[in-house]
Amino acid sequence: MKKQYLLFLLAALFAFGACEKGEFFNHNNKGKSKDHVIGPKDDKDDDDDNDNTNDSTTVDSCQFRTQTMGGWGSTPHGNNPGAYLAANFDAAFPIGLTVGCGNTITLTSAQAVSDFLPQGGNSVVLTASYTDPVAGMGNLAGQLVAATISVTMDDYDSNFSPSPNRLGDATIIGGAMDGMTVDQVLAEGNKILGGCVSAYTLEDVHAALGTINENYVDGSKNKGNLNCPGGDGGTDPNDPDDPGDIYTVK
Repeated sequence: MKKQYLLFLLAALFAFGACEKGEFFNHNNKGKSKDHVIGPKDDKDDDDDNDNTNDSTTVDSCQFRTQTMGGWGSTPHGNNPGAYLAANFDAAFPIGLTVGCGNTITLTSAQAVSDFLPQGGNSVVLTASYTDPVAGMGNLAGQLVAATISVTMDDYDSNFSPSPNRLGDATIIGGAMDGMTVDQVLAEGNKILGGCVSAYTLEDVHAALGTINENYVDGSKNKGNLNCPGGDGGTDPNDPDDPGDIYTVK
């Protein structure tokens, strides 16, 4: 009996010491799962084992990311859009990037995109098909390629933008293509560029593509010219008085 009492006393003292030192496992501190991370790729820290799942992150469900022609056509450097494209083009476009309808432009590599963008000059309708052209394709072709890259990367990479929604489902505010989704604008752009029949003019599509490419530059701006899928979303995240549609992820 005395031996059992001594063993019980020793066990109690050991437990008290462990508690004082914080050696008991905290079952609420499981670390952050990659599946729960929402934010730009550069902000993700997979090595933080001390994150608590009770922590929350506030994100704007309408804050997408786009890049202009100059952004996607930039020479890869650091973390710029050109570097991102160089690292992800082959996986996102395994058979190359093609725009047009009937007559097409196909870009087979990130370097081909860099050589192609930006495109200046008047917008034109293609009269033939081209592979890895450098110049002379017109501004419409350049805007269409830039928007196609942004939408494809948004679908390919869940961390491309802070929003969990699809860029392709956002809708245009105003103009001839008011209410159309980004995907629908791209479809009409391909028709116009390639010489297929469209209910819209070259000018209509060109204006809408410019709106898309300039609305969410770098994922840090929102000019308010597109509606969030299923909501308004026409807000500027840099304006503290107009934060947009935000929600909390735990």
